[in-house]
Amino acid sequence: MSSSEDTAADSTGRPAGDPAPDRRGATPMKIAFALRESGAEIPLPEAVVEVDTGSYPTLLNQAQESGFVPAFGEPPATSAEVQLRSGQFTSLLLLGERQIWEMDPPAPVASAWTDAAAHHGIAIVSVVPPGTWPSDITGLPPAEAAARFAHSLEQARDAHHLLHGTARVVHT
Repeated sequence: MSSSEDTAADSTGRPAGDPAPDRRGATPMKIAFALRESGAEIPLPEAVVEVDTGSYPTLLNQAQESGFVPAFGEPPATSAEVQLRSGQFTSLLLLGERQIWEMDPPAPVASAWTDAAAHHGIAIVSVVPPGTWPSDITGLPPAEAAARFAHSLEQARDAHHLLHGTARVVHT
């Protein structure tokens, strides 16, 4: 994967049902934002999402039902939607907007990422299993942290554990 890490945030996601919110409690969620080089003049925005072990089967199932596939080749279009508000990632909607994974608090996104998202109208979303996020990158120089993160993503992809797809980007 040719990408550069932009920003990353730990947050809490809340899965919600249709129509009433699922009140099972907060779900720890990690998200990283990158710009993926492509043949286009403007790189494609990418969000990498990881949730805790207990929530992962639900996220995995919803992502697959939304059209996400193992990360080989180009990511397919999905029914997913990424919501941004005031330069922050607020939620990921899956299954045709029936399941909402909210960031609490919203995760700040660099302007280069939001500009790329506005240009393309989509973002690549990658869903990784628990434990993919390197635990030893805190405090490392940015280039070294990005290299370790990229290596971890490559390992997940090579093991067929990384799902990806494109999601429509909506500013709310």
